Amino acid sequence: MKTLENPSDFWQLWQSQAMRAGDLHEMAILGGKIASSLSEVFMAGYQVAMRQVFDLQGPAWAAFCVSEGADNQPLVEFDDDHKISGVKTWVAAADVSEIFIVKVGRGPDARYCKLGRSTEGLSIKIKAPGEFLPDLMIGQLHMAKVKPEATLSLERSQLKAFPMAEAGAIFVTFLSFLASQGSDSGARILSRYGEAATRHRDVKAIKAMVDEMRQSECFDEGMSMLVPNWQQDRKLLDMYQAMVMRV
Repeated sequence: MKTLENPSDFWQLWQSQAMRAGDLHEMAILGGKIASSLSEVFMAGYQVAMRQVFDLQGPAWAAFCVSEGADNQPLVEFDDDHKISGVKTWVAAADVSEIFIVKVGRGPDARYCKLGRSTEGLSIKIKAPGEFLPDLMIGQLHMAKVKPEATLSLERSQLKAFPMAEAGAIFVTFLSFLASQGSDSGARILSRYGEAATRHRDVKAIKAMVDEMRQSECFDEGMSMLVPNWQQDRKLLDMYQAMVMRV
């Protein structure tokens, strides 16, 4: 079983290896090969999806910040000076992410802004690890009269595409992880659907990939031998699986 000493080791390894990939499919494959947990599988696949949907370039890690209102934290809104205040309550890999795509407001009037980690008025608080994805370094993004680095013009189709792109990239990364651990089923399913899922974001291929995974040993109890914290962290895959099969 592959192990790394701490989460930042994976971030550094990803930046030195996965960023050498020729395209996003290769990036997902390399991310799975160097991952040692489902937290790291998620982080690697998530970075692929962020680049697919938001056309980000370069090695900086990015997070799409949508969740708010939990823990009695204030909602994220613009003030009269067109500055942002409020708290996003669930930010993945908050210890190392450098770019934040932040949803401001709700419904069809919501706007999307890009913020850098060093933006004045922005601070990050890392939550204590829980039983689920304990090494994901989930944090909160606190904003106090933050001036956006940029306001993004995002089509509704881009936003609607993100969940499926995220699921496809994460499952491809997971299959690559399994294949690197010697799973024949993981390697076979990856070979059959991986490129269509990441290079073309083919919804039918993603659904077929997930359906075949459900019928293989990729979700069975034996995965505890390959994947640390499997009984808790498999909820991540169960969540994306349910979402994909609803589409």
